[in-house]
Parts: sequence; C-alpha cells; structure tokens
Amino acid sequence: MKKHTKTVCFFYSVYLCAHFMAALAFSVQYKDSLSKARAGLITTDHGRIETPIFMPVGTIGSVKAVTQRQLHEEVKAQIILGNTYHVFSLSGQRKISEEGVIFKSHIDGSKHVFTPEKVMDIQRSIGGDIIMAFDECPPGASEYAYAKNSLELTKSWLTRCFTQFNNTPDKYNFTQNLFPIVQGGTYSDLRKASCEFVASKNATGNAIGGLSVGEPTEKMYEICALCCENLPLDKPRYLMGVGTPWNILEAIGMGI
Repeated sequence: MKKHTKTVCFFYSVYLCAHFMAALAFSVQYKDSLSKARAGLITTDHGRIETPIFMPVGTIGSVKAVTQRQLHEEVKAQIILGNTYHVFSLSGQRKISEEGVIFKSHIDGSKHVFTPEKVMDIQRSIGGDIIMAFDECPPGASEYAYAKNSLELTKSWLTRCFTQFNNTPDKYNFTQNLFPIVQGGTYSDLRKASCEFVASKNATGNAIGGLSVGEPTEKMYEICALCCENLPLDKPRYLMGVGTPWNILEAIGMGI
C-alpha cells in the first residue's frame, strides 16, 4: 500500500495513507445517547479516517519512538500530524505584527518571515491533505486584552489564508483542504465570536486551538465544550494540542 502523509497550524499539516477520490467529506455514523460523543468518517483523496482518532505526531520528518513498520502494522495510523514548524516555542526569538511573524531559527540563528500567504504556499508544497490556518496561540494565562488583540490578528490572518488558498491550485493531483482554527484564550465571549467567524468560512472542517497551554484542566474542559456547542455539527472538529488519554476521553464526550 502506498502511504501519503498530511500536514497541519503555526503551522501543521496532516497526512494520510493512499487511494484517490474527491474533496474531504465527513459523515456522522453514530451518536452516543448519554453524551455528545459521536463516531464519524472522514474521506479524503487518500483514504478514510474513522473518528474520533488520535493522530501520531511527526516532527522533523518522522514519528519518534516507533518504526515505520510499527506505525503501519501496530499503531495502524490512518492519519499523521506533520509538525511543520511551531513558532509558539520560540517566543523569545519572534516578532509578531499584522503582516506576519519574523523569527530567528533555533538551528542556525537565521532570520525567517512567515506570513499567511507564505504558510499556505509552504503547506501546499509539503502536500498536506489538511492544511491548517496561520494563527497565534496565546498562553493559557493571557489577560483579556491580549487574548482579544490576538484573536483579531488571527481573524485577519485567516481571511488572508483563505484568499491565498482559494487563489492557488491544489498540488500533486489531489484535493487539499484548509481548516480554520478557533482561538480566544479562556474567555467565553471571545471563543464564541471566534467560533462564529470560523463557521462563516464554511470550511470542510474546523479546529479548536489554544488549549492545554497552561490553563487549569477544568477551564480547558469548559472552553472545549463551549466550542463544540458553537461549531457546525456536520463538520469534523480537530482538538489541537491535547494529548493525555483522560483529556482526550473527556473531549470526545463533549463532541470532539
């Protein structure tokens, strides 16, 4: 079997494992009667993904601590998260503006500029089935004013992401999909506003970002539930950055 991996956020890309069809489609297969949990099926040009699902993370080109055989035969990964670059970890070496982000490489100190347009182009070239929007992820303890300004920047960048994405062709003869990301820190009104803005883009799927970044666990659950209540029911929801088993199970019960 041929294998293809997708790429996703500040930015990530997501990769699958092969066949050829049309653009991403999602259908809910089952709903739990005692919670908001649901089982779904995502179909992309490269294959099907049964949800809910945990995505193994590939950093610098590989999933660490497992071999390719284990990833395929034992983990049976249907989808892989490609951690293209995460500027959040470079807070001391970055400068954020309306235009984008200027930062120094942690490898050789060279200067780089990321804009929404450039990030879309890079992720298209990498070959992600699912491409993530360029956003800012504020720390969990951010004050309201910072979270609000950060959200406005993320919204502006998202509009530019969609403009660039819609004005450039898919690569490698398969359909690529852009997922917007909900932000807004730990503030309910900002999260609701972000959900509304994200939903207005009518993307094939949506992501919830900015959680598990230092906020209390109960606050993470509260915001996750709120986002699930305010995002479209007929689209997949990608919960970014949450990886502990008990957190994942709680989130599934909320509708992830």
